[in-house]
Amino acid sequence: MGIRTRKKFRSYGVPTIASVAVIVVLSPLASRSLGDTHPNRPVLALRSTIFTLPYSFDPLSPAGRLIPVFGSLPPRALCRNAHWQWEDLSQQWFAGADCTDAQLQSAKLIGTNFRGANLSGAQMQDAMMWFVDLDSARLQKANLRHADLARGSLRQASLEGADLRRTVLKAANLTQANLLGAKMTNANLTGANLQNAILTGLVMDGVDFTRANLSGADLSRADLRNAVGLSPAQLKLANIDAETRLPAGMSVLLDAPAGR
Repeated sequence: MGIRTRKKFRSYGVPTIASVAVIVVLSPLASRSLGDTHPNRPVLALRSTIFTLPYSFDPLSPAGRLIPVFGSLPPRALCRNAHWQWEDLSQQWFAGADCTDAQLQSAKLIGTNFRGANLSGAQMQDAMMWFVDLDSARLQKANLRHADLARGSLRQASLEGADLRRTVLKAANLTQANLLGAKMTNANLTGANLQNAILTGLVMDGVDFTRANLSGADLSRADLRNAVGLSPAQLKLANIDAETRLPAGMSVLLDAPAGR
């Protein structure tokens, strides 16, 4: 016998998830397949696989009412528009999650896995994000102002239009990251790996490039006049053009023959 009912999921302290229809299959075959599973817990049979739903079943209520059991949804399923300011989400798994417009100001995200996640428009100001995994993450127009991503991994991350003012990216891996249109004022890139990163046309006022790897980085049309920590050796490995604006005296050093 199949029972179709509609029940609204409600999560406490997080945005409400849209109502979904749940089909509950109760049959002797399903019960036998579960072995010692509680006989009052509904199951969903799909492609020969039986899933236990986060509900308890009340056989005495009209139409076999489903009673929701909360706390079984992982955080990654609740990330979109979440309000987790100041929360400690260190070591949590958000790989591939939709975290669009999430509010993560001052959150603790040490070692958190956001690989491939969508964090477009996320607010992450002042977040502590040491060793965070943001490989291939979408961070378009995300606000990371004054966040600390020391030793984070942002390989192939999409940071177009992101706010990285005063962001700490010490020893971070930004290989092939796309930073087109990002706000970079006073960002700390000390020891960062920017190999093949896209930095085209960026204004780098106060950006610290000390010991940064700029091999293959696209700095065409970038304004580096007020950047700090740059050396001719770094820039010789980067891709610059006639429109790249260099610190005072740097063009002369770049043109100097090797060994001088």
